[in-house]
Amino acid sequence: MEKLKFYSGSFNGLFRKDREVHKGKFNFNKIRWEYVNIQEITACQNLNFEELKAGAYYFTPILKARTSKWENLTGINTSVFIPHDTNHIYSGDLNNFLVRDIETASPGIPKIKKVNHDLYQITGKAFFSVIDKPINEGAVDLNPGFGEGQNTFGTIYLPTPKSSLSNITSTITALLKRKNNNRSLNTTVNTSHSGGCLSQIITMLMGAIVGLLLYYLWYSNYSLFGLLLGLVIFWILGKLFNKSFWSNIGGWGILLFVIYYFQNNKHFVKSELKPQKTEEGSIKQFPPVEDTNNPDPSVRDFLNKKQLDWWDFLNKSYSVTYATSSVNYRKSTENRVKSTAISTNDETQYYSAIYEKLNNFDQKFLDSFFVQIIAQKKQKKLTLPQTAEMVVTMIQEIPYVLVHDMSCEKVVANSENDFIKEYHEEKKPCLPNISAGVQSPYEFAHNLKGDCDTRALLGFSILKKLNIPTSIWISTAYGHSVLGIGLPTQGSNFKTLNGVKHYAVELTAKGYRLGMIAPEHRNMNNWIISNYHN
Repeated sequence: MEKLKFYSGSFNGLFRKDREVHKGKFNFNKIRWEYVNIQEITACQNLNFEELKAGAYYFTPILKARTSKWENLTGINTSVFIPHDTNHIYSGDLNNFLVRDIETASPGIPKIKKVNHDLYQITGKAFFSVIDKPINEGAVDLNPGFGEGQNTFGTIYLPTPKSSLSNITSTITALLKRKNNNRSLNTTVNTSHSGGCLSQIITMLMGAIVGLLLYYLWYSNYSLFGLLLGLVIFWILGKLFNKSFWSNIGGWGILLFVIYYFQNNKHFVKSELKPQKTEEGSIKQFPPVEDTNNPDPSVRDFLNKKQLDWWDFLNKSYSVTYATSSVNYRKSTENRVKSTAISTNDETQYYSAIYEKLNNFDQKFLDSFFVQIIAQKKQKKLTLPQTAEMVVTMIQEIPYVLVHDMSCEKVVANSENDFIKEYHEEKKPCLPNISAGVQSPYEFAHNLKGDCDTRALLGFSILKKLNIPTSIWISTAYGHSVLGIGLPTQGSNFKTLNGVKHYAVELTAKGYRLGMIAPEHRNMNNWIISNYHN
């Protein structure tokens, strides 16, 4: 068993506050020693440290000293400095390190001098022990009268001239004065009443905001996610290693990032994480009526009248009434079946070719529908973004119906998609046996049954006719499709095409504004643009 030598001496130390500890209505901070200087050393026969723990004191079973350049850089452990003369010092671990008899500012209140914003100084008396070791060859016995031929303090370091006592003293003086030329060293720090609780609450709220923002950016913008994560790591390392400069940079960086992000995304602070509610509209379909003006009397044609009433995000109401032809619907269906007979292993090329053929073929059939949309734009005197949101909210108002390229029963049996299974378990409507699982724009305008890509294709056809930059996005990872709109808005859900930012928008549910998609779909790397118009 190792033998200990016990000592006491006058003490001067620098510390940083660690995490808070609550004792009733008072808040205290644990201490992390930055620098310990013990002088006027006296050897003691033995010390009862339990009896010495009285009044204001600090005790730790072992105070680890810095021994490497890495520890000096990171601030791990403590700079222990015990001088003997101008050439000899001890700098090693101290066992049973206890500080007490601290200088007081007023009765019962320790005098704590604030050196800078997180570094404090106290003076008092220190008690400690070191392991009794034989003297090393070439070392000097600091106190031969006490050691009886033994090294009183353990290993003795013979400093180079740069490490002389005078140089070390000047270094410590510089540490005390650093960043504090205009501050008093006599600032007294007292225990505070419940202020720490408020500080902890603010820290927790800020942490929750940063955590949610990191979660959102992970799905939407890898670059911003990496920047914010780097600032958070920088702040954590600063706290972990007591590097106030690091933690300050990280903390201020996080705060400025959050302020900047939300300042430049005001639109999304209110709406992006939660769809914005709009007034309830209505979709009406009337019984088919035979077309008496049919130019081809050999083929009977029936007109199917629809009335769409809806509201946009600015509480503007719209109404469109149009009719589709059963003959044109059949022609559009035949073209879709023919257009989907494409042989390719590239899914993007496959759907891109189909969307292009369906859109081009249906343009002539949709003219009367386009006239209604253009009339609404002129009547309401809409800007381009308002026009785009008029189209978006119209499509969102139409009830969602899954479109399958086989029977609904077969899709459920073969699919591993939880959404599809849950959708059919709830006995919601399904449109089966549609080649490629997508309807043409005219088919959708005719029967008002469509899911994600059918809706995106209709939106693309309308916006292209209005000469608004638009695109269709598809994702194999998400099994989903959305519409892209190349108009100015805010947020990070966009892809750039020929210098124009196309912002994604979800069409399968109400409330999604330009640039808004579901949180789980916001990783832009998982989206591919199949068709676009700039």
